[in-house]
Amino acid sequence: MLRDGAHAAMLPALMERMPLLRSILPYLVSKSAIQNREKHYAYTKEAVRKRVRLQEKNPEKATADIFGPIIANGKMDETSLVSFAQGMVIAGADTVAHALTAATYFLCANLSCLKELQDEIRGLGSYEELTGTRLASLPYLNAVLEETLRAMPPIAFGLPRISPGEYVDGHFVPAGAAVSAGHFVIVHNESEWEDPYAFRPERWLAEGGAPRPRNLAFSTGPRACLGLGQAWLEIRLALAKLIHTYDMELARDHGDWLEEAKMFMMWREAPLMVNYRPRKTY
Repeated sequence: MLRDGAHAAMLPALMERMPLLRSILPYLVSKSAIQNREKHYAYTKEAVRKRVRLQEKNPEKATADIFGPIIANGKMDETSLVSFAQGMVIAGADTVAHALTAATYFLCANLSCLKELQDEIRGLGSYEELTGTRLASLPYLNAVLEETLRAMPPIAFGLPRISPGEYVDGHFVPAGAAVSAGHFVIVHNESEWEDPYAFRPERWLAEGGAPRPRNLAFSTGPRACLGLGQAWLEIRLALAKLIHTYDMELARDHGDWLEEAKMFMMWREAPLMVNYRPRKTY
């Protein structure tokens, strides 16, 4: 519902840019996508209202999450709260789900990478060893996730920046102009990355003082993702616990799963069928 809604949400911006096509633009998006956008907004509005009622009934116990101080501040009306909630779900839920799905595909399609990660994770011993602090120090786990975020970044389009009036690659960009560069394009640039369409976690394991690559999955600079630490904690824990507990393999030949994915502000991946079986322990 969220991804369909994001596709339909592109229409207002397109209408502003191409007013002469206003009459036909709605037909470029499916009716179900438009309906799902409306359903998602209604669902989010009801969730926000429920959260506000909870705080009104018991203000002392309902301020522990990120919404508590915002509601208590009283400066945001319901429309703003709903918009904020939708942004939080897009930024904090869909991105993590996409990263874990992509990591699963790349590992199952590259069995040597899967085996190396299994050895690292399972070498820790018990399930209780899988803590955020411990996992942050595992080189291959982090390399797998870095390479996943490079090969298929959750936010693939370019995040806009406002030019202060500066030169970019020899071209002057006037002050006030919005500029962006697509993340997917940047991290698949053959002049910057060796074999960019190959899944190679080892490229993140710098040796002999070699400079470490730079990932743009969370953007960079003063407008970089505020939830970077939380996202890393989630994807490390989730993937490590899956690898520790299950053996997994593709249930069928998916062909080029990456090539089949579509980008409409958010990814719409092709189906990914995976067999999970509890690992055998001796």
